Amino acid sequence: MGNVNETQNEWTLWNLADEFFFAAKELGNSYNPDRVEKASYYLCAHSLELAFKCYLHRNGVSLDELKRDYGHDLEKALSKAKQFGFATSFGVDSKYEQVVTELNKYYSVKDLEYMKINGMLSIPPLSNIKELVDKTLGVLAMVLSDHL
Repeated sequence: MGNVNETQNEWTLWNLADEFFFAAKELGNSYNPDRVEKASYYLCAHSLELAFKCYLHRNGVSLDELKRDYGHDLEKALSKAKQFGFATSFGVDSKYEQVVTELNKYYSVKDLEYMKINGMLSIPPLSNIKELVDKTLGVLAMVLSDHL
């Protein structure tokens, strides 16, 4: 475990990831969830990005390196996280990786933000993504608490 400042940064990243995920879930409870679907996808993807970066930071990757080398690329962050044992701790299987890959097609190039998407998304259902993010944040909280 890192020094106090590094631990605080890990929890800060986790809390931000949790906050973005909470916002996505709240949008789903709105009176018209279809109207905010792309926003919900974005919030889930950003939460997942922060969760991956939290795990990487926990394993010694500096905040500067996270910004510089990983940007918004979920696949790149997941690939690096797997080098630190992420797949084992988090139960990453082909379905998990497929969801991340499909989501990353839109998220990494900011298509979810700038509405470059015409028509339907070729992406897993939002419910599958929320399930993946929820699982990731739950396991990550245990890792940060040294319970895993």
